[in-house]
Amino acid sequence: MRLALVDPGSVSLGPVDADGLPMAIDLVYQNTFADARYMFDVCAARGAAVHVSIFEPGFLRVALAYRAHGRLPAAKIQLYFGGDALPFGLPPTAASLDAYLAMLAGTDLPWMVGVIGGDVGATLAELAIARGGHVRVGLEDAAGARDCSNAELVDEVVALAHEVGRRVATPAEAAKLFGFPRT
Repeated sequence: MRLALVDPGSVSLGPVDADGLPMAIDLVYQNTFADARYMFDVCAARGAAVHVSIFEPGFLRVALAYRAHGRLPAAKIQLYFGGDALPFGLPPTAASLDAYLAMLAGTDLPWMVGVIGGDVGATLAELAIARGGHVRVGLEDAAGARDCSNAELVDEVVALAHEVGRRVATPAEAAKLFGFPRT
């Protein structure tokens, strides 16, 4: 295993109802600080790089605390933004991305954006690429906003990268960038 997942916090997740309000359901995606410590420790013990899921700013604060204390050596930060269909965390706007980037300032952590319940291609992909980040792309990040395939979404992000003068990394280059251990 070269990469493992850490979700360093809890968040209420749920879609909107027919009235456009958060659906009245009891769903909390729960990860306590004890859970986070366990996940970070297991990754360290196994020498795995860490994919850190950031669903709201508090998650990033926890991850940065581990980083500041040498407990998060190799990681990629996945900044998730809540779209219209799944209202959590920060909305997919330039101001929200700027808030996260201000928190990441001074670190060398690679980061990427995704929009769950929205459309990453229409909201944050170009901004992330232009600011040196990366884009998670797939049907979850289009959320029915348009009728498209995964391949079309990938092609769209590749074209955006080329428009701003960035080439797309090979799998080996991505593994090196994100600090994945060699196999």
